[in-house]
Amino acid sequence: MNETTFKIDNRVAVVTGAAGNIGLATCRLLCEAGTRVIATDVSEEGLAVGLAPLRERGFDIRAYALDVTDLRLRKNSFPASRRISARSTSL
Repeated sequence: MNETTFKIDNRVAVVTGAAGNIGLATCRLLCEAGTRVIATDVSEEGLAVGLAPLRERGFDIRAYALDVTDLRLRKNSFPASRRISARSTSL
């Protein structure tokens, strides 16, 4: 996508299902748009393998194994995204 048509600097996005095809494509698009990405998926191995090319390109992406259908885990995970978001204004 053309860099001038889609730019989201200084933001944080949480992508669920990030180890799948659509999730990985979403992570790539958001990273290329200047967004800090928190990638989640139930597959820790899938995250490691899928996100490696983005990390090699120097993108700010964090990965967490997380089942978003588990309410207890979800409640404990998203406060971390707020902490990251608070620091994201100075990319």
